[in-house]
Amino acid sequence: MGTLKYGILFCLLYLGYNNAQLPEPQFKRYNRNTICEDRGIYETDTPLAMPDSCNEFVKCAHGKTFIFQCPLNLKYVESKGWCDYPSSNNPAGCLEYQGETCYGTKEDNYGKFNMKRAGKIQQITLVHKSGYVTCDKSKPEYKSDWGCFITDSVLSTYVGTVVTRQDNSILFPFFKLRDDGYYFINHRNGQKFYRMTLYKVLPKTQIVVRKDEEIRIWWGQDLLNINEDKSAGRHCVEVYAVYDEN
Repeated sequence: MGTLKYGILFCLLYLGYNNAQLPEPQFKRYNRNTICEDRGIYETDTPLAMPDSCNEFVKCAHGKTFIFQCPLNLKYVESKGWCDYPSSNNPAGCLEYQGETCYGTKEDNYGKFNMKRAGKIQQITLVHKSGYVTCDKSKPEYKSDWGCFITDSVLSTYVGTVVTRQDNSILFPFFKLRDDGYYFINHRNGQKFYRMTLYKVLPKTQIVVRKDEEIRIWWGQDLLNINEDKSAGRHCVEVYAVYDEN
């Protein structure tokens, strides 16, 4: 009887451990030829940057992916929607793919990736892959891609996704994080946008990264260790960076 009791206890502990140590979600392998299909984009007004090449861009039409090449020596600038020359006054600003990761909302469940090369970065762009985050698990309508589905106005969005270095010093947002773990960005569609870009605000400030440096993505309240009993969700993203070539 004693052996059976301890056997049952061991099984319960084993199951509890495995539930606590959930594996990282497996991403579908990146395929440059099916970007539109994989992201569920039917049509694009402005072409998308190609994640693995600054000299190409993508158009989505009728749910299919079409890849185009920039003319010689030009790079695609997604913010402009066309190919341009890189220069000191007009850096190319092309997106460079850094990897994929997932972050949760409690118990230091940050996501991480490693920078593909050294340099100075102007912006980090995160693209929604799967999952959600929320500041209040009791309210299904608060689920979102980047924060909590709360807005002060139609142009202001409550965001809780934060980018830090390995020592948890904040890189983005570039301005101060609020005490509640949030910040505001202007976006007409509230939380219903599949991609979020965080910019360096002050032109003279440099954000220097090393090759293979670990960068983390946090839920702001998890970073500050607040409100974790109400927060819930797990969000998976693609990560891109724009380097300053000046």
